[in-house]
Amino acid sequence: MKRKTTTLTKKRTVKKKTVSPPKVVKEDNSIPSVPFHEAFPVTLEHKDNKENKKCYFVCQEHCDSYIKRYKLKKGSYKISETQPRNEEET
Repeated sequence: MKRKTTTLTKKRTVKKKTVSPPKVVKEDNSIPSVPFHEAFPVTLEHKDNKENKKCYFVCQEHCDSYIKRYKLKKGSYKISETQPRNEEET
């Protein structure tokens, strides 16, 4: 008596293509109207694992919370006012 053999065929799954929404083109591709030093007036400089870090903040309270979060010691950082950047550098 012969044994019946069946061959298994692999079913191929087809992924549905997702339709991406149309890209919105902005009419005005200019530089933001607020200068950097006005948007981020507070600068904090400190050393982090042999690397100098320069952080910019919107207000003094955000800077204070950063100092508190990372437990920076009083003499290990310097807070200053952000200076205007030259137009040529941007």
